Formats: sequence, C-alpha cells, structure tokens
Amino acid sequence: RDKNYSESLQTLSKHLQEYEQLQEQRLESEHKLHQTNYKKVRWYSVPATVIAIAGIVYMVYVVNVMETAMKSMSKDITQMTTQSMKSMSNDMEKITKTMKSMSNDTHVLANIDHNMQKMGQDTHNISTHVKVMSKNMNGMSQDMNMMSREVTPAMDGFTQMMPWTW
Repeated sequence: RDKNYSESLQTLSKHLQEYEQLQEQRLESEHKLHQTNYKKVRWYSVPATVIAIAGIVYMVYVVNVMETAMKSMSKDITQMTTQSMKSMSNDMEKITKTMKSMSNDTHVLANIDHNMQKMGQDTHNISTHVKVMSKNMNGMSQDMNMMSREVTPAMDGFTQMMPWTW
C-alpha cells in the first residue's frame, strides 16, 4: 500500500509538474498575445489621438467662425434695420407728397371736367346762334337779291337822268 501510495504521489507530482508547465506556457502565450495586442492598440491610438486633436482644433475653429459670422450678421441686421427704417420713412414722406399732388391733380381734373361741360354748353349755344344767324343771312341774301332786282333799274334811271357819268 505504501508503494502504491508512493507511486500515486509520484504520478500526481509528475502530473502537477506537467500541469504547471502547461500553465506557464499558456501564461507566456497569453502574455505575448497581450503584448502584441497592446502594441497594436498603441499604434492605432497614435493616429486616433492625432485625429481627435485635429477634430477638436477644427471644432474650435468652426465655433470661432460661427461666432464671428453671428456677430457680423447681428451688426448687419442692426444697420439694415436702421437704414431700412430711415429709407421707409423717407419713402412714406415721398408717397404722402405724391398722394397730395395726385389729390390736387384730381381736383384740377374735376374743375377741367366742369369747365369742359360748360364749354360744351357754350359750343351748343354758339351752334344754335350760328343756325339762327345762317337763317337770317339766308333771308338777308334773299332780300339783297330782291333789292338788287328792284334797285338796279332805278339806279339805271338815276344814272341816265344825271348829267355826269361815272
């Protein structure tokens, strides 16, 4: 039994040594794998860090540009509002003056319309008087013709009676 026991212990000791050796190899292998991965990560982290720093610098630049643009826009809007209000005020004054002028022109046109009506009435009256005058002239012409027929023989008689001749 002791012998068996001693053999068992030796076998167990041998197995333990083998197991220990395998564990050490495994640890060594894992250590190499971790070191390789660590080197890879380090190599990947350098460009990533550079890109991150460049990104931060770019973000600061963009924020600065946006801040400058906002200040400029605010200033421009203030100037535009001030100038626009002045311009609108001047334009409203011009529009008011133009409206007053148009109103005066409308009154003048109303007077012209009234004067045109009066002139139309006067023209109608003149036309009526011309018609009457034309009738009177026609009558006078007839009278002149008649007188001419009656006076001409009498004048011929006077001419023959007079001692002098024309």
